[in-house]
Amino acid sequence: MFSHFARERSLGACQDGEAFDLPVPRGSGRVIVYPVLPGVEVALMEIQGYRYQPKVEGLFEGLELNYCCQGRGECVLRNGMLQYAGNGDLVIAPIRNHSHLIQFPLGYYQGVVLELDFVPLQEMLTRHGLGERLDLHEIEKKLIPEGRQLHLARQEKTDRLLKDFWTMPPENRRYIYPLRVLELLLILSDMRETMGIYESYEPELVSIVKQIQRCIVERLQENIPAERLAKEYGISLTSLRTGFKGVFGMPMATYLRRYRMEQAARRLVGTEDPVGEISRSLGYQSQGSFGDAFQKIYGLSPRAFRRQARGETSE
Repeated sequence: MFSHFARERSLGACQDGEAFDLPVPRGSGRVIVYPVLPGVEVALMEIQGYRYQPKVEGLFEGLELNYCCQGRGECVLRNGMLQYAGNGDLVIAPIRNHSHLIQFPLGYYQGVVLELDFVPLQEMLTRHGLGERLDLHEIEKKLIPEGRQLHLARQEKTDRLLKDFWTMPPENRRYIYPLRVLELLLILSDMRETMGIYESYEPELVSIVKQIQRCIVERLQENIPAERLAKEYGISLTSLRTGFKGVFGMPMATYLRRYRMEQAARRLVGTEDPVGEISRSLGYQSQGSFGDAFQKIYGLSPRAFRRQARGETSE
């Protein structure tokens, strides 16, 4: 194996691959790495936490493809700007530009990582008569000229194919993964360079947006208007709205609603706090409006959710 996952953190063989524990501060992470073809590894990654620092053990000539299944990933570009990948997005970068820090604004991430070592992979393609059709250096030159990073927003072809890496039964992976990798290479070889998007954000704006996020989750009872937050933190309302959606993948109101419901679910299961107290602490004016909002997300009233989670029967 040639992946960047540290050998000393290996958990041993797992489903025709090798499992690794990931060092995630105040969280947890696990990845299963599958050797698929000469020069190709597929890694299935799951992280609960906000940051991960890959330990790069060796660089080689090739590409790294990162596909986001769930969550949101943040990486720093060479110019210092920040870029984000959300559900269904694909990021392609040269191995030599491997990121040394990845952050996860939502606190969780599930993704697929493909590492392509050009030398053995190109030799294998040439032996099987695919060398001219799949020239790896030409693919790299077309998609990421000057070694920059390519960010592809969710597209039907790549989304369907890459999501399949996670959803297919583990016992089939050793047989189907090689076919999926070749299919993906064919798709990439036919792509136009202009298909990439390069939305990125100033680190100063990202820093302010993250301060605002911490503020609103710490002061849930207050329901602070966005206009007031923008004024207090010295940015325009447009910058706040654009930056918040860029970093967290959704408008601030949607993020707050989901955050409140996640906190409510945790407290309903893990504490004896009365529903009314939970409702007030999360900023709802009435228990009825809280119940309606909760039921829209979870399909149950707060009390029914608590009983079901604890295996209790209704009276």
